[in-house]
Amino acid sequence: MKIRNIKGFFFDLDGTLIDSNLNFSDLREELGITEEQDILEYVESIEDIIQKKYALDRIHDFEFQGAQKSQLISGVSELINFLNLHKIPFGVLTRNSRFCSDLMIKKHQIQIDQLITREDARAKPDPQGLHILRDRFGLASHECIYVGDYIYDLDSAMNAGMIPVLYETGSNQQFRKQASFSITCYKDFLKELESTLSEGIR
Repeated sequence: MKIRNIKGFFFDLDGTLIDSNLNFSDLREELGITEEQDILEYVESIEDIIQKKYALDRIHDFEFQGAQKSQLISGVSELINFLNLHKIPFGVLTRNSRFCSDLMIKKHQIQIDQLITREDARAKPDPQGLHILRDRFGLASHECIYVGDYIYDLDSAMNAGMIPVLYETGSNQQFRKQASFSITCYKDFLKELESTLSEGIR
């Protein structure tokens, strides 16, 4: 795990820090979207106002239900507390809505001050959201990592010039080749951070 020269730690939300157990295949089937199509891009392309509103409402309901039943991934609270305590640049970029993101954050009582949602920037894999986070801290792209569980996250990191890191869930190993390294346990990752900080080479 190579984190010695990293100054900015950015993360995806759902599936990476919080697990809402969303089944996107069910949503795609309901909306008539193929597995190859990006859900948000598809909805944006809908010209019929009524059909578009229906799709947006279904996405909101889908995310809202997931947020209500979501669970905090093991080790995340300790990791976030450490980053905040030591004033290490930390932020979250998600394709979720602001409403559902805030709901999950409040439910699990975690402190995330820098949050970029799909209302704030173009959706991943567009790098705009990561550029916003980077600029808020005055960092260079190569000094930052972006951790996520899906190919859009890794592509977004690469498009932003950041280090792509995969949070492995047990069912996404096919994305390892696109990542610089993987995180399988946040407690182990935190130990590495603590060791690096104690050496004074962050």
